[in-house]
Amino acid sequence: SLFHKCRALDVGGAAYIEDDGTKLFLGGVTSTLQEAASTRVTISEATAESGGGLYLSQYAKAVVRNVAFTNNTAKGNWGGDGAAVFLIRAELKMASSDMRDNKAESAGGAIYVDTRARFNSLERGGLESVESGVHMQGNEAPVGGAIMIGRYTSVDLEDFVFESNL
Repeated sequence: SLFHKCRALDVGGAAYIEDDGTKLFLGGVTSTLQEAASTRVTISEATAESGGGLYLSQYAKAVVRNVAFTNNTAKGNWGGDGAAVFLIRAELKMASSDMRDNKAESAGGAIYVDTRARFNSLERGGLESVESGVHMQGNEAPVGGAIMIGRYTSVDLEDFVFESNL
């Protein structure tokens, strides 16, 4: 699946997910913490004021697996946060994904974790698991080149690689 050059005037350039009851399936992205399809999903060149690629809020829960976020942008008058992903009062688990060359005008070049949000590595399913980590490379922002962690958040990252973020 490919989300290319998507644009939102407000938030969530490629996708906006809110509320725990929402069920959204985007190949490797699912909002129900269930098994995701093995299809590779690419979200590229998406633009919004915040959450250029993906915006989660209001107690949404999502699993992102096997997703490439590339060249997404967060910019605007009141936003500019989280070029690939923006979380506020939501939960995101991630594995086997790449966040490369995303650019935020304000903070969180790849991801912005804001008020009461949770951002975690997806738990591995045992020795036979094929899950791998998340690679964040070449992302840019004035504050938090790869990740901006705001107040009252929970962040637990395992097997994440941060490389050449500004």
